[in-house]
Amino acid sequence: MGKADKVVLIGLLLTPFSFCFGGQSLPEDMHSWIVSSIEYVYNEKFKQAEEEAKHIIKKYPEHPAGYFFFAAAIEAWMEYYQSDKREEDFYRCCDKAIETGERLLDKDPGNAWAKFFYGGADGYKGTYESRYERWITSFRHGWKGVSVLQEIKKSNPEIRDVNYGIG
Repeated sequence: MGKADKVVLIGLLLTPFSFCFGGQSLPEDMHSWIVSSIEYVYNEKFKQAEEEAKHIIKKYPEHPAGYFFFAAAIEAWMEYYQSDKREEDFYRCCDKAIETGERLLDKDPGNAWAKFFYGGADGYKGTYESRYERWITSFRHGWKGVSVLQEIKKSNPEIRDVNYGIG
């Protein structure tokens, strides 16, 4: 993950819209762990970023955010070390974010956060695939993620965070 990607990741959840998304707020402790995880990724402290994501997973196992940020920390590690050694873990976390997001959306179809992290996980898979020029799977995952974020943008046009993922 290059510096520009890290800045986008930090901007993703540090904007005023982040804490209250479409009228839905993230729990304060979750938001705090998210911000810490992002800061650790930015400062290339990947193990600590993973630990912050684990706090979210432990307390909120049915929410996709923890799995998304765990995947983000793993992907940042792989990018930094130019390694695919943790690819399986990365995909497992993305898939878990998608799975928990789908379950949460089944219960609450209007949950913008579930949609956000669900779409983000697919988008992350697409971004990762593009690094290895696996274009078909990259575009497939990327488009699925972008489509979900575009749905959020249509229903909540005031939320700028989705533009990071769409871009």
